[in-house]
Amino acid sequence: MGKYWKLLTILVVIVLSVGTFYITTAIAGNSSPDFKFKLEKGDIKDIQNLKLVGDYLHGMNGEGVAITSDDTVYSSELSYFSQLNNSFYTEPAIQQLQKDYRGFMRGKTWHTATISQDEEQVVYANVKGNDFTNKAKEFEIELLNKKTNNKTTFTVDIPHHEKYNYVNVENVNLIDGKVKLVTLNYLSNQDQTQDEIYLYQIDLKKQKVIEDKVIYSNTVQKQQNSSLYRVESGNTTSFNDYTVFMKDTFKEMKDEYGNYYEEIGKSELIAVNMQTGKVTTFTPPPELDLMRDGSTFAVSGSKLYFLQADGKGYEVLEYDLEKAALTKKPITQLPESDSAPVMRRQVKAENNKLYIVIQVQSQKAPADVYVIDLKKQQTIVEGKLVSEKVTNDAGNYELYINDFYVNE
Repeated sequence: MGKYWKLLTILVVIVLSVGTFYITTAIAGNSSPDFKFKLEKGDIKDIQNLKLVGDYLHGMNGEGVAITSDDTVYSSELSYFSQLNNSFYTEPAIQQLQKDYRGFMRGKTWHTATISQDEEQVVYANVKGNDFTNKAKEFEIELLNKKTNNKTTFTVDIPHHEKYNYVNVENVNLIDGKVKLVTLNYLSNQDQTQDEIYLYQIDLKKQKVIEDKVIYSNTVQKQQNSSLYRVESGNTTSFNDYTVFMKDTFKEMKDEYGNYYEEIGKSELIAVNMQTGKVTTFTPPPELDLMRDGSTFAVSGSKLYFLQADGKGYEVLEYDLEKAALTKKPITQLPESDSAPVMRRQVKAENNKLYIVIQVQSQKAPADVYVIDLKKQQTIVEGKLVSEKVTNDAGNYELYINDFYVNE
């Protein structure tokens, strides 16, 4: 009889927990503002594929928020199980794959860096057993045939894996029956070279590595440090023409009291052509106001696009990776925000369009949104994110836009 009481107690606890969750959700949802895009130029259909993701803070409470042209969704409004699965922050391209190929995507990453697809197949590539206590030795490859739904899984040894403490897959590209992996490999024995950008090519039929080479060595001088990281090139699972990294160099300095500190030195962009494997390096001129997180420029095809403050607002500059040339004349100019202090600028490219979100310190209109047609070199959308249905309970709140996604 005792075991039935235990089962009944567990059931009551579950019911009360879930019930409390939904009651709390309903109460919270009533006082949270809705956000809408108010366009001054352009058509709302041009931003229907845009999704802003961030944090909504109200007093001591905070939660995630996602904003599209259709609605505003708070993380507390999601189902209990959706919150457990972290689906709120999953990129739209991955969500679509999860919907179309649920079985194949089960247990896969929520980020597009390790997945690529074409019309016939989807490939997932990552490092097996990759953590700081277990050195990476193998790549794990999973391939799905979209027509037959057949799945192929195999592993291949990582060449010279004993040299590395850690291997991180930065980009996967499916090309003509082969998969190309760009990785960032952290060396075990660091001297002046700290890490390396590596290119691996794996033949899917032969199930083996047919090419592996170091395409960039991150070398620093004595009393220097550096950080090397990949710049997002949109949130896409389609073929990327280039994979771009940013390198920041820091010099060790000592103040008058003998305390050591690091001074930021130069930045360098490293672009890898995914067709040829050729590497292009580019040192941005001092006048380019680059954010260290790479958020103020984007990659589209063989071009880099920079969002640059010019005193009157912003201008968009273009750098051609193949010609190694920066355009002297901006492709377009954008107006300055309406006197509100700028908190953050973010730029992404998708489908020959440049999407720009400029967050400002304002409750009524917390962000400016622009879309630029890169082929026509014209601004096709100018608008603002505005708050609506703000109740007295909402009071003073803060909205932080951490990222945004563009559906393919």
